[in-house]
Amino acid sequence: EESRGKESFRDITLLSRDLIERIKLEISDYVDPQTCHNFTILERNNIYNIAFHCRLSRELRVEQAHFVITSIEDLIKKEINNIGDMSIHVEPF
Repeated sequence: EESRGKESFRDITLLSRDLIERIKLEISDYVDPQTCHNFTILERNNIYNIAFHCRLSRELRVEQAHFVITSIEDLIKKEINNIGDMSIHVEPF
């Protein structure tokens, strides 16, 4: 079998409580951090891929929700080093 020299991602979610709490602190100006859940943190070569869900008001238009999520992603990537991909799933409530 051919080796491509790439390590696979390692799920470190259970070891990432401090990182998750830091993310929640950083995004608190945009959303209630308690509405963010289902975090998954994957790591490879000290790069972190992050996914989670956030509840936003169903009163928001799609464009408004997109703006909030994009702002959160940009903030996290600015404030926390070594972020690779990020995915935030919006749940209307």
